[in-house]
Amino acid sequence: MTTPPASRRTTAALAALPLLTAVTAFTAVVPTGQAWATANRSAGVVVTTVKGGVSVASIEVFPDGSAGVVATSNGRIIVAKYTPGGKLNDAWGEHGIATVPLPKSAGAAGAAAIGISGTKVVVAGTVGGDVVVARLTANGRPDTTFNGTGYRITDLGGTDDAATGLTLGSAGEPYLLASTQGHIAVVKYCSGNESTCKAGQLDHRYGKNGIARIDFGGAESGAALAVRSLGRVDVVGTTRKSGATEDKFAMAGLTPAGRLDNAFGTGGKVVTSDRRAIHTGPVMALDSSERILVAGTVDGHFAVARYTSAGAIDRTFATTGVATATTKGTATTINVWKSDITVAGTTPDGKATALRYTAGGTPATQYGTNGVAQAALGGGSADTIAGVVLDGAGRAILAGTTDNRIALLRYTTSGALDHNYG
Repeated sequence: MTTPPASRRTTAALAALPLLTAVTAFTAVVPTGQAWATANRSAGVVVTTVKGGVSVASIEVFPDGSAGVVATSNGRIIVAKYTPGGKLNDAWGEHGIATVPLPKSAGAAGAAAIGISGTKVVVAGTVGGDVVVARLTANGRPDTTFNGTGYRITDLGGTDDAATGLTLGSAGEPYLLASTQGHIAVVKYCSGNESTCKAGQLDHRYGKNGIARIDFGGAESGAALAVRSLGRVDVVGTTRKSGATEDKFAMAGLTPAGRLDNAFGTGGKVVTSDRRAIHTGPVMALDSSERILVAGTVDGHFAVARYTSAGAIDRTFATTGVATATTKGTATTINVWKSDITVAGTTPDGKATALRYTAGGTPATQYGTNGVAQAALGGGSADTIAGVVLDGAGRAILAGTTDNRIALLRYTTSGALDHNYG
């Protein structure tokens, strides 16, 4: 499968599976500088323990079906690469774990995101109150053709700037989403495919000096972004006016030049307080027609909504534009394969849950139990799912955190836990 940008990924009774026990299969010792890791498989769930603990942030799929998982660990950003069969790839980094290059003075790393361009891996995160984007080579080493160091740190002007998302354009150019000074920013970097803009430099043709800033008139937080085929960028997040008691769902459209797109919403913006709107989460993907899919939580339940490319709610989807599941939980990731939509997240008791919908917004009842696949990671209610990708066969690979360890599992195309993975 040709890997799309990171953002394209993208009512049911649950089929509870037995709590996972009995670690079997393989164990590998992985040195990673000052860290080490072991990987185990437990009844279909691959668990990787990294010294110092981890918090998984995202997952992407390579063209060959390998999975790249980005996490923060002990003040570092790391990327673990797994073979298509679910084993740590010894040829990547140090026995399957690569450490993103950062200066020692950068401070602790915050949330991270990942994108894949051909064989290269692009990672974004937060260090010392600034945002950082880095690029790794095909073997998990720093790509020094990217800004000469393999990374670039950008000060957006705030004391607590935070990266909240990443996607890649058609030429591999990184678009980083950030929250800064109470507002949203999209930062565009060059991929190096143009002689006039070296890899890792800010693309000064975009927005103002490479940065597009979005102000909804309140306190904003960017949650996810997607780039379209012609370079338009869509952003989702939340905004809260001074004195308000809850967030409103906010969405913006940017032109290829990084300006608000007047063809999107009103003056490039959409804000809604409809009770059915997804205020919690929200994460996004684009379908094959570049309509906007937004997943999150409505009244404590998994939910997904569809908007037109102009930012209007699409009422041909699930009859109202919003499909709210009977399953309780928090949707933290969404992906699209062919016409099927997969929403993934965690239930209140910590189960890794994938909900599959048709293009029309109805549950794909042949998947799992009435459209829902579910498994326990083994750590209980504190377990979380951070990302889902679809491999070339349409199997969902979920990545998350259990007991401060990386957890990885795969569902078959019918929604069964794949015990051959790992």
